[in-house]
Amino acid sequence: MSPPLVGHARPRTLAAALLVDALIRASKGFDLLMLPSPDRAMKRIALLACLLASPLATLSAQEKTTFTRADTLRGTITPQRAWWDAAFYDLHVRIQPADSSIRGWNGITYRVLRPAREMQIDLQEPLQVDSMVQDGHALAYRREGNALFVTLAAPQRTGDRKKITVHYHGRPRVAKHAPWDGGLVWTQDSTGAPWIASAVQGLGASAWWPVKDTQADEPDSQRVAITVPDSLMDVSNGRLRSTVHNADGTTTYEWFVRNPINNYDVAVNAGKYVHFSDTFQGEGGTLTLDFWPLAYHEEVARRQFQQAKPMLKCFEHWFGP
Repeated sequence: MSPPLVGHARPRTLAAALLVDALIRASKGFDLLMLPSPDRAMKRIALLACLLASPLATLSAQEKTTFTRADTLRGTITPQRAWWDAAFYDLHVRIQPADSSIRGWNGITYRVLRPAREMQIDLQEPLQVDSMVQDGHALAYRREGNALFVTLAAPQRTGDRKKITVHYHGRPRVAKHAPWDGGLVWTQDSTGAPWIASAVQGLGASAWWPVKDTQADEPDSQRVAITVPDSLMDVSNGRLRSTVHNADGTTTYEWFVRNPINNYDVAVNAGKYVHFSDTFQGEGGTLTLDFWPLAYHEEVARRQFQQAKPMLKCFEHWFGP
């Protein structure tokens, strides 16, 4: 589901509004020549009323949106969402370019706001759940489209801090025209090397990982551990904490975000990247700068990112360190 952006007019509504404005402006010259002053005012009012009462009313009827049960589950703070507060996401995902599939798990640590026995977690089809586990016990769950409703065995007492782990796998929805639609992008760079990225701001984070998929709740912090073939590098959110070379020809990049983060901002970017770094001496001390261009863009990237320090100095001057 990709709802229109808040604060942006729909194209047909905007076109009609512009038409109204143009006709009123065009009528001013005619009024000055043909009608006395009181008639000019009445004519403009009548013209505006007619235009608003017919084309815009028709457009409004044409654009009426009918919300589905799936829309409600996605966009509403349901009872199964309202009773718990996301505290920490521990996301581990293996990216498999050979068949455009992923496999992994997310450990969801949460605070109990009030007692409940059923929890909603979101994971968009065609991704499949392998298991849901709490306190070492597999949990029963039911699926309704992209929403998973899990029955919790242990008591959920107000103030408790609990954890549930969701294991999953599959081939996530592919974004064909990113960023205008959502999903994962599986493509190649100019050298033919695999290049994978997420683009889910409108579609939602649950397009590629299990999560409480609402912008009303953000975790306090998050780990993002992405495993890719050795030939690739993953660049995700926060700080790179560790790089682990596995025995099976893959490498795991562990990133950590220590601040609250929107679900859809959590990203995977896997490709033939290179890394270079610098430092910025700011008003609040030394700030490390890390850059991750594609390997064949390194030379031009080093020139381009020379702008980073002057821009940081500008932002620091106007907005503070």
